[in-house]
Amino acid sequence: MSPNSATPATKKRNYWTAQVQASPEAWSQFRQQGVVRPLFNQLLASPAADGNGDGSQLLAQVQPGDIVVVTRGPRWVLGIGQTTGQFAHDNEQPPHYCPVEWLVTTGVELTGTPFNTGSMVWNRTSQWDSILAAYAQESPPLPGLETLVQYGPPEAKEPTSDYATPPAEPSFTPNYWAIGAGEGGTFWKAWQAEGHMSVGWEALGDLRQYPNDEELRQALKQHYGGDTTHNNNMLACWQFCHEIRPGDYVVVKIGRRKILGIGQVTGDYTFDTARTVHNNIRPVNWLLEGWMEDKAGPGVPTKTLTSITSYHTFLKPILAELAEAKHLRKIGQPQLLPPVVKPIMPPPPLPYTLAEAEQDLFLTTNQIQHLQAALKRKKNIIVQGPPGVGKTYVARRLAWLQMGVQDNPRVQLVQFHQSYSYEDFIRGWRPTASAGFELADGVFVDFVQRAHADPKQEYFFLIDEINRGNLSKIFGELLLLLEADKRSSTYALPLTYRKPHEAPFFIPPNLYVIGTMNTADRSLALVDYALRRRFTFVDLVPMLGDKLRQQLIEAKIPEEMAADILTRVAALNLTIKDDKNLGAGFLIGHSYFCTPLGDETPADWWDAIVSHDLAPLLREYWFDSETKASKAIAALHGPA
Repeated sequence: MSPNSATPATKKRNYWTAQVQASPEAWSQFRQQGVVRPLFNQLLASPAADGNGDGSQLLAQVQPGDIVVVTRGPRWVLGIGQTTGQFAHDNEQPPHYCPVEWLVTTGVELTGTPFNTGSMVWNRTSQWDSILAAYAQESPPLPGLETLVQYGPPEAKEPTSDYATPPAEPSFTPNYWAIGAGEGGTFWKAWQAEGHMSVGWEALGDLRQYPNDEELRQALKQHYGGDTTHNNNMLACWQFCHEIRPGDYVVVKIGRRKILGIGQVTGDYTFDTARTVHNNIRPVNWLLEGWMEDKAGPGVPTKTLTSITSYHTFLKPILAELAEAKHLRKIGQPQLLPPVVKPIMPPPPLPYTLAEAEQDLFLTTNQIQHLQAALKRKKNIIVQGPPGVGKTYVARRLAWLQMGVQDNPRVQLVQFHQSYSYEDFIRGWRPTASAGFELADGVFVDFVQRAHADPKQEYFFLIDEINRGNLSKIFGELLLLLEADKRSSTYALPLTYRKPHEAPFFIPPNLYVIGTMNTADRSLALVDYALRRRFTFVDLVPMLGDKLRQQLIEAKIPEEMAADILTRVAALNLTIKDDKNLGAGFLIGHSYFCTPLGDETPADWWDAIVSHDLAPLLREYWFDSETKASKAIAALHGPA
């Protein structure tokens, strides 16, 4: 077969994917040689060989002008090229090659898991539009992109007579996996009882935190050492987390040939922090159990997890058992998986930038950036100030600014009070509907688990009026775990109320705590020094300058009246600050004056604020001097 270039204009273009995750250096060789060589483990005799189940039968359908997308893992595209010939065979390894002009050699990551990563190392793809859209987001535009766009989706027309129409892709074809259940099948009975399968490598933590298999490999080297490349372990962890899909079948095996059971995967990967071993979980509906040995072939590799979709000799009796159990005992029924329905996704959160924070907050750019730096450095800050300076408002927007988006599901707000306890915050016994008690996680532990499960995103826990609670009682062992340099499993501690077999607890580094504290509340004790050392304290003060004046004018307050209001409040604050029984912690904040007018006149609006918001506060300030309070209230009313 000659690989000479000849692009037929009348034939329908195909779109192919070539997987290289098993041999990532292959991509470099493709580019250098100007070819694509799918990796078939040198099992094929010709590109038209049939029945191997690994995509080889598709090689004969490749024509000049087709598009080849080189992929790695379930969502990475490494590059794209156009075939300039057909597949040929030589004596190199792998032996099958097709000449390709590589148009784009820069990688891009797609969302979701658009590419199957089983044994089909060469396959058709229906993801062309998504691939183009991902590359279109790159800035600056990539060389070769315009050339790719002209190869957009092929026209819907009948192929020419010498071009066979490929069969339609099924909506879902399960893959098959072999998994070891520990030495001698140690975990098999527990898997049956609990309806799942699991793998170890506990020191790695949640496997979803590793963005690619190479970072996973480095983590294995760091935690488990040795001279090995950890290739099998890395592949097992990556495939267990990312590549096994609900609907796939798993075969529990010992060694190469002995089979203990077969099941169907029913859900996605989870990381169970309550377990001390084998924290990495996939739910499974177990269908068959017993003992069966494959004596017809060489079996499967002895590693923990293997994709066996292409191991036809080993897979044949397994498929026969699933059709009619003769050697294994049936213990469950296969589940009909619901059709894949594209979920209705909520709109993405709105971006939140420094410019928007400057617009929203009565703070200077330097003050905002100082808050950001303090939070990043310490991971725990308390925003403190007198009433009305917008502490809670600032806290939420600081979280948005750190995230870059207004993503409220990653922000949790609670308010402390005198009755708040460790049992509410961390964990405690709660009554049940059956007149018993159960050990229930508090709001903070729930939020910590969400942060653990999403390690690449930042999470923010906001505590309003933090000094209203008994802090030592509420935080308990968190006094240690809150520290920025103790946010790892190295410093994990058992919780006071422990669940059976639960791993020690720690706060992940992607979780930040922001508290607010009212400095004018005389009913509260000072924050104890042990907790104070673990937080950075940032003061907010009333901002009665031009920004507030402009906001009042935009709210339909006459300009002269707005200036007069600010002058009176500034004079009152000076009196409060100079009072030896009060001071700067009792000043009147600007947020009192940010309420809109509504249907009121400006005079009525101001009178209502003074009479109902400020007068009660001032009488509380000067509870021992009614004359002083009345004088201050009268000065605020004035002739407005």
